[in-house]
Amino acid sequence: MTEATGGMSAHGIGQASAARVGMVALIVAEASLFAVFVVAYLYDLGKSLSGPSPRDVLSVPVVGTVCLLSSSVTVVLAVRALARGAVRRCGAWLLATVVRDVRRTAPEAAPAPLEESAAPAPSTLPETPAPPRTVLVP
Repeated sequence: MTEATGGMSAHGIGQASAARVGMVALIVAEASLFAVFVVAYLYDLGKSLSGPSPRDVLSVPVVGTVCLLSSSVTVVLAVRALARGAVRRCGAWLLATVVRDVRRTAPEAAPAPLEESAAPAPSTLPETPAPPRTVLVP
């Protein structure tokens, strides 16, 4: 019976089919989400008279894209090394990925330096008058 199906049992074909349906569903969901963002961007394009425009907010992050793609390459190399049984090489590729990502995000994650000023910051709360004093006469 397995020769007629190319060496796969009926159970194996059902699993492959379920995996394929799951992957297609994931791709359709991701494409739909992306389409919603594109339509929202096109809808809001030029609508704001004040404030940042969508073009200012949604700029293309070229450096971040290059870092993301390069870290994906090192992760793929790590997976291939692990599939060959080279555990140390896999660890080296994963370490390279982490180091690259930390070096990329460390300047963004560092807190901004505090500015020292001689004058205290003005209060934004309104001045409240002192309550009237009552004098008790014996």
